[in-house]
Amino acid sequence: MEAARGEYIWFVDHDDDWFPDSATRLARTAGETGADIVSARAEYRHDPDRPGRVIDGVDERRTVARDEYLRMMLAGRVHGFLWSKLIRRAVFGVAPFPSLTSQSDFVGLLRAVGAATTVAVIPDVVYRYLRRPGSLTRVRSPRLSNLEAARDAMHDVIAATKAPVDPGLVDYFDAWFYAGAAAFTPIRWNAPAAVRDDGIRRARAASAHLSIGALLRRNRGTAATIAAVRYAPALYRVGLPLALRLKDGLRDARAGRRGRGVAVAYVGIHDPDYPRNARLRAPLADGRARVVPAGKSRSPGARGAVADLAAIWRASRGARAIVVSEFGFKLVPGAWCIARLRRVPLVVDGFVGLAETHIDDWGTARRRSARGIAYRSIDALAATVADAYLIDTDLRAAAVVARHRRRTAANTFAIPVGAPAWAVSTPLPETDTTLRVLYYGNYIPLHGLPLVVDAVAEARLRRPVSLTLIGGGDGRTPIERAVADRGLGPITTFEDPVPETALRDRIAAHDVVLGVFGSSAKARSVLANKLWQGLACGRAVITQDSPALDELRPLVGDQLIATVPGDAGSLADALVAVDPARRYDDRSALLEEYADDRTNRLVEWILQARS
Repeated sequence: MEAARGEYIWFVDHDDDWFPDSATRLARTAGETGADIVSARAEYRHDPDRPGRVIDGVDERRTVARDEYLRMMLAGRVHGFLWSKLIRRAVFGVAPFPSLTSQSDFVGLLRAVGAATTVAVIPDVVYRYLRRPGSLTRVRSPRLSNLEAARDAMHDVIAATKAPVDPGLVDYFDAWFYAGAAAFTPIRWNAPAAVRDDGIRRARAASAHLSIGALLRRNRGTAATIAAVRYAPALYRVGLPLALRLKDGLRDARAGRRGRGVAVAYVGIHDPDYPRNARLRAPLADGRARVVPAGKSRSPGARGAVADLAAIWRASRGARAIVVSEFGFKLVPGAWCIARLRRVPLVVDGFVGLAETHIDDWGTARRRSARGIAYRSIDALAATVADAYLIDTDLRAAAVVARHRRRTAANTFAIPVGAPAWAVSTPLPETDTTLRVLYYGNYIPLHGLPLVVDAVAEARLRRPVSLTLIGGGDGRTPIERAVADRGLGPITTFEDPVPETALRDRIAAHDVVLGVFGSSAKARSVLANKLWQGLACGRAVITQDSPALDELRPLVGDQLIATVPGDAGSLADALVAVDPARRYDDRSALLEEYADDRTNRLVEWILQARS
């Protein structure tokens, strides 16, 4: 801490794990809220190769006053782990951590909370803690006096801050944090008999004034522990080890059943090779689950609907969960009914909503028309009934949570589209004076091709430029006319859509990959496939500025170039400024790690899910 020079401090253990964007998310929250402390969540693992459980923090995103956070700590809703907190250096004061072999983190956090004004709580899982045999809190002879010191520190902070706290809540803290732990911990870790006896003695003395009835109203487990320690200490000393061995055996048996024997129904698949579909299915089938796919029927009307329901019913037999793929919104009502009959959770991939596709992208329906209202209703229903909802960016995930009351950040997953395996850094093309610019995708308003044409027309007046446009659709003809009208025909090449595996060679032959420049709400919130692919291939990527880019900026730096939305001149300036001879670091592995971490959180949720 003496060496730290930053405004905030984050403590991590070298033998644990965290995600590439963890510090970014914590710091972003601190900047947005101005809070002295950002309190997140973590995953606790018994085995590095098996999914663990989410611990610490709460399933909500809000900023609370110091006194409210103290009450949350008293109630056990948040704990003293430092690695799930980002803390302003100024609130630590001098020597906040006492010289204890354990619990010093809890005391130091308490003192920081006492000096804080506000705390931002977020539901994000930012850390993965692995329980190891040699951990300070897992030794055979735990120092119970450390627990007592931490309890006393809580009382001291409450007194010093004069926080308005219910005395019953303080009693509950004394029960679960100190009395219950003093009795439980030595037995749990098979401490010597003298330590176990000391734990029972401390627990009985600390709980003598506590009301079992009051504890029962707050937590039955804590009340049962205190009652057993007070009235049947010998039975507690003998029965607890047996109960713990049974619990550990059941946990290991459940973990052993995960893997190839776990089935997940993946339904409504329109194209198994579609990048989004492959991205989500691959980690499920990678040694942890057996994916049972169900394709989407091509039959029209009622016949197709019946066929789809039958396919979902067959695929979901014995499944742990039902996942509706990215183009399967119309299947959600039927899939929901089947999920309830099967008593399994329903996961919906909201990557391609009906309303944004038909209203925003294609313009085939107006927002307030009958069809537009129907599309929006289907989308809303899918987000409401899904037990877990998938989207592609943090920005869009936050919007979904805000729009639908049933959604929380804990069951709304931002899964990046990522880059496929073929997208790796490639050598730069032979350098000459011409800047080679590449666009690929459908000719839809989302991509803002008219603005691209205007920008290239302006940029070519200031430097040699060539433009390649790959794609198809009804919108191609107007762009061909616009290219001709602006005199760009000699420098523009139009190509029909190419197989995805051929895109690497196309990207390798160009200096710049263009992103999204449309004016719709979706255009301002997505991170398109080509952004990930262009970045992974080592090319400069230019796209319009958006808060959604905040996810990628820490990973790729100035390789990602943002322009002013709706401003062709800004895009032209960016094209003129690009240095085609610049070689960027190979960031493909980092991008893949980021996408994999996000996807694996969903996989672990599914593997542990219940009805």
